[in-house]
Amino acid sequence: MHYEKKVMLEEILLQPSFLKENGKAILENLNSSLKKHDISAITHLYILGCGDSYYSALANRMSLMEMTGLYVESIEALEFSRYVVNYMPTGSAVIGVSNSGTVSRTIEGVKRAREKGALTFAITTSMTSPLAQAVDIPLIVNSPPNIKERPDGPPVVTPGSVSYIASLLGVYCVGIAFGKKLGRLTDENVQSRLAELDGLADNILATIKLLDPIAREYAEKLPVERRLMILGGGPNYATAFFSVAKLFEGLRHPASAVEMEEWAHEEYFISDKDASVFVIVPPGESRSRALEQMRAAHDMGAEVIAICSAADVEIEKYADVLFPISGAIREELTPFIYCVPFELFSCYLSSVRNKFFLGFDDPKRREVNFRQIFNSQIKDLQGKK
Repeated sequence: MHYEKKVMLEEILLQPSFLKENGKAILENLNSSLKKHDISAITHLYILGCGDSYYSALANRMSLMEMTGLYVESIEALEFSRYVVNYMPTGSAVIGVSNSGTVSRTIEGVKRAREKGALTFAITTSMTSPLAQAVDIPLIVNSPPNIKERPDGPPVVTPGSVSYIASLLGVYCVGIAFGKKLGRLTDENVQSRLAELDGLADNILATIKLLDPIAREYAEKLPVERRLMILGGGPNYATAFFSVAKLFEGLRHPASAVEMEEWAHEEYFISDKDASVFVIVPPGESRSRALEQMRAAHDMGAEVIAICSAADVEIEKYADVLFPISGAIREELTPFIYCVPFELFSCYLSSVRNKFFLGFDDPKRREVNFRQIFNSQIKDLQGKK
């Protein structure tokens, strides 16, 4: 196995300890940052980012609305910075999410929001990053970088795994901190949610151990020319996007992320014997519709892979392959763990097919990608660069 694959597997294994060791510390940081600021006038909260950062916002949207009582919109950075920013209502606050703090479009979004008078926040890893410098209130989280410098060789770039958990945790803790400051959560509520995250870390570790041989075996047998689609609903619509991103980054394999209902209206028509349909089926509001979609995909001759609770025995009759998840988990927290199967699967599939992560064995592909993400022109509201 190539060195970069070993690094990614190590990072996947870091996720449980990261969650255990950082939840309380991140929340204390956030509480300290918010202490001197009045957020009582906020009615709308926009959370923007690109790639995994955007997915972390989308995954947490429902939980933040529940904890804060605010209207929350998770949105792609460009859609916000070039369009929605012009129509923000009074009482809006904006959070930009970027671990590196150097993503051009996210920086642009918070700058434009600040020009319009919105209170702006950043979830990032460094107080000195351009994103942290662009906002009113930086909210700092601890996370290992996706780009790892090495003294004895070129940098290693891995698809996000523990960095995604860091973003999920950062956004979720913003919900706790805001909820407490706004009087929606009591001290007891806060401690209960931290304890829940601690227990979730144990479930992630158990799931990794349970899934590792299953993901490896499935990667070894999956035909090369296979149409892949991943269905998710509610908070796990974000997991579907994240999972497709791992296939793009891990081995540049085409796949589609599909909202649970929308599959029946569109991707159903290309679901046949040449398709593998992954369905994310946690306990919760989307489960009944997921079972219907699995049955339909199976009726059309597609291979059906269910990502589901290990205790959900009913799923077996609808699925050809099971990716089991350990533990009883509330739906709003399932994105923290239902992402694990695709992290493992994409890493092993990349290894089986002898592909370099992100295609960065080609220096030009890396150069152009970094230019597009980190060096894109930033415009203010008047269109000035």
